[in-house]
Amino acid sequence: MSNSKEILDFIPSRDLCSIRPRLELDVPSVVASLDRIATSLGVSEEGILLHQEPILLHHHPLVPSGSDGFREEEEGQGSDSSEEDFEVRFVKGWLTRLLMRSSELCQDDHRLMDRAAELLAICAGQMACGGGSIQSHRFSKPELLDRVSVKIRDSALVNDSLGSRTWGAAPILCQMILPLDREVSDSSLSSPPFPRRVLELGAGTGLVGLALADHLRRLLLEMDGKEDRIGSQRCEVVLTDFHPNVLENLSFNVSINGWDHRSSSPRSGAELGGVEVKVRTLDWQEIHLRRLSQRKGTRSKELEEERKYISTAQTLPSDLVDGSKGEKQHEDKKEEDARTWRLPLVPEGKGGAEEDGRFDMIIAADCIYDTSHPSWIRSVAEAFLSRPRGGHLVEDDDRFPPTLHMIVPLRPTHTKELESIYQVFSKAGGGEGGSDEDSSNDVSSSSSSELRLEIQKEVDLVGYDNFGSPGIRLAGQVDNGSRRGNKNVYRWFVIR
Repeated sequence: MSNSKEILDFIPSRDLCSIRPRLELDVPSVVASLDRIATSLGVSEEGILLHQEPILLHHHPLVPSGSDGFREEEEGQGSDSSEEDFEVRFVKGWLTRLLMRSSELCQDDHRLMDRAAELLAICAGQMACGGGSIQSHRFSKPELLDRVSVKIRDSALVNDSLGSRTWGAAPILCQMILPLDREVSDSSLSSPPFPRRVLELGAGTGLVGLALADHLRRLLLEMDGKEDRIGSQRCEVVLTDFHPNVLENLSFNVSINGWDHRSSSPRSGAELGGVEVKVRTLDWQEIHLRRLSQRKGTRSKELEEERKYISTAQTLPSDLVDGSKGEKQHEDKKEEDARTWRLPLVPEGKGGAEEDGRFDMIIAADCIYDTSHPSWIRSVAEAFLSRPRGGHLVEDDDRFPPTLHMIVPLRPTHTKELESIYQVFSKAGGGEGGSDEDSSNDVSSSSSSELRLEIQKEVDLVGYDNFGSPGIRLAGQVDNGSRRGNKNVYRWFVIR
């Protein structure tokens, strides 16, 4: 797949072949029309979803203008929304009329109807599609094109299992943190070119973590045999979530990308090309409660209130919130030895050989749905993120700088949740947000002072999800091969 950009010369209402009832279907013309629809929707290759490179919207004071090399809004990218909406409706109608004439085609041509049905489903958006479809996710960012490819199965949205679908923040975070060597080149640290251990929170379908794992695998293969023998070492990516249905689908996605952990021992993951991938369950609130109980001065009433708190964004089935009701039903679905994701992620200090240790990088894409979530995530970071020397990044630290990457969509319905991020994580060098004292209130252990967890970067970006009707590229617009959907603004935080 190339990254060449061409100016489209296509208007559906003008260029699609006629399929009026009394006219015989011209199969070659139908094929050509379907191909042009697919190209204009950004799905020109069957089974491949190419994500558009995020557009830099605004540089915050902490981010030097142009330092990250992301593109600004390009001229000619926009189009009149009413014209675009009309053409999308025309395409839907054309595809529907074509499907109504399926009986006129010979058996060999029924694959055209399958293609038409697929394109019609795409026009309806991901929310209208059923679960079970598998797509290869790729990225139009030049450094990642043809280098990172992840297969993802999106399952049907069932009640509170929101992680069964890939949300728009995930592909954007992939393109912000990859390739990993850019992160190092932006700093003056003499650190390794990539993290040895990565932890994803609220992994959902696993797109971000699996993209990182695929990238790390390629880096190890490329570096193997060099003098520093970096390639002979191993990396580990641990994907975590909380909802049983989400974890089951996440486990499946890990397997179809080559990491078949079902054949591994319970505590180990599957290894491919020097990269081990695990799926684990992780309860942020439980980690937060443990650290609160260890913090000096925590009142028993405060601890009890936190223990009883049930998030308004609860992502565990209600029959499992209050106990083990329904546990037997889940156990009966599959054999226990195939459900390694049931194992919890265990922080250091818990005791025993089952501690999971610390991570060089923690990632969280679209995980803030409650004002308590930032505090919980900070506690998770305190429990699992590696410690820099003396709590500060220094020139002679030869390790990858321990970093929390977090991205959130800027939703008008979640302004309080956004504000809570700044209350929990202060900005480096002062600025708005909570002070160092405020941001450490939820930190529990004696080692908490070793991690400042300040916002070092924040960048606003424009990106697209595919939950609504996708944008369609019309005549005179640039075709970069990627697909668009609902336009959203996202904020990316780099916290150390």
